[in-house]
Amino acid sequence: MKTTFSAAAALLIATTVAGSATDLPMKAAPLLSPAPVWSWSGFYVGAHVGAGWGTTETTLTSVTASAPLAVSPLVVPLNVSFAQNSRSSFLGGGQAGYNWQNGWVVFGVQGDIAGTDIKGTTPCVVVLSCTTKSDWLATVTAGSAALSLTAACSMSKAVAPG
Repeated sequence: MKTTFSAAAALLIATTVAGSATDLPMKAAPLLSPAPVWSWSGFYVGAHVGAGWGTTETTLTSVTASAPLAVSPLVVPLNVSFAQNSRSSFLGGGQAGYNWQNGWVVFGVQGDIAGTDIKGTTPCVVVLSCTTKSDWLATVTAGSAALSLTAACSMSKAVAPG
């Protein structure tokens, strides 16, 4: 009986010590440094290559004739298709811009220009040939992620038969 009592007393003491350890304040977890904040602000430059293709149609929609003493000119509506020209080629160029981030909104401006050699030739007005060619194109874009304003310009020329 003495052995049982000693074993019970030892068990009671052991569990009392373990129970009181839960009341001790816990050591604080180590602080982790915050992740770096990404910013879209800054300048950038880049290059691009690609392809361009299209179709040019030449259609006569009306003929207007006027006499010297006529009150109003005579307009004859037509819908005569002269030629359809398919064209394609490569293009390449570059772009540059600047972005400014304010909170979660990014504002920016970008310009790009590309040189092209997109051209096509087709028979036109029975015995002649018509050629269309695009030499370059450019755009300027300004705005934010929610609003974008774009101005585009391209240089194309139609070569008259000669």
